[in-house]
Amino acid sequence: VDNLKLYLLKFLYMNTEDKYNNTTFPEPNSNLQENIFETQNNIQNNLQNDITVPPNQSTNNNISSKDENQEQNTDKKCFSRRTNSRNVHIRDDAGELFVITRCKDLSMYIFTITAKCPKHFRYSIVAKMHNLCLELIDNLYSANSVILKLGDQASSDKRLGFQVRALNIIRLLEYIAEVAFKQECILKKQYMQIGKLGGECATLLNNWINSDKRRG
Repeated sequence: VDNLKLYLLKFLYMNTEDKYNNTTFPEPNSNLQENIFETQNNIQNNLQNDITVPPNQSTNNNISSKDENQEQNTDKKCFSRRTNSRNVHIRDDAGELFVITRCKDLSMYIFTITAKCPKHFRYSIVAKMHNLCLELIDNLYSANSVILKLGDQASSDKRLGFQVRALNIIRLLEYIAEVAFKQECILKKQYMQIGKLGGECATLLNNWINSDKRRG
C-alpha cells in the first residue's frame, strides 16, 4: 500500500508546470513512510514559495486607515469645533451670523442622531425635538430680520422677544435630550454632544442679547 501511495504521488506531479520540476521524489527504500513524508514536504515548500503577497497591500491598508482618520476628524470638526463666544457678529462664508450657524449645527446633529431612534419614540420625543429645532432657527431668523434704530424701543423689544424664545428653546432641547437619554432613545455620548452644542449656542445668543443692550 505504501509503495502504491508513493508512485501515485510521483504520477500526479510528474506532468505539472516547470516551476514544480524542482520537487524531488526519493526512491523507495525500506523506510517508505519517511519517503512519503519527505515528498509531501517538498511539494508543500514549492507551493508556499509560489505564494506572494502583493507589494501594495500594506500601502493600501495605510491609505485606508488614513482615509478613515480623515473622515473621523472631519466629523469632529463639524460638530465639536471651538468658538470664540465674544465674536457673535462674525459671519461665515454665507454672510450669516455665527450664532445662527452654530444653532444650525445643533439642529442638524439632532436630526442625524434621531434618524435611527426606536420607532415608539418617533412621534413623541423625536417629533418634539425636530419641531423645536425648526422653531429655533425660525426665531433666530426673525430676530436677525428686525432692524434696530437708535431710540426705537419697540424694535429692540421685538428682537429681544425672538432672542429670548430661541434661548428657551435651546434649554428645552437640552432637557428633552436628557429625557431621551434616560429612556434609551439616544446614547450617552449623543446626549453629551447635544449639551455641549447647546451650551455654545446659548453663550453666543446671550452675547448677542447683551450686545444689543449696549447699543440701545
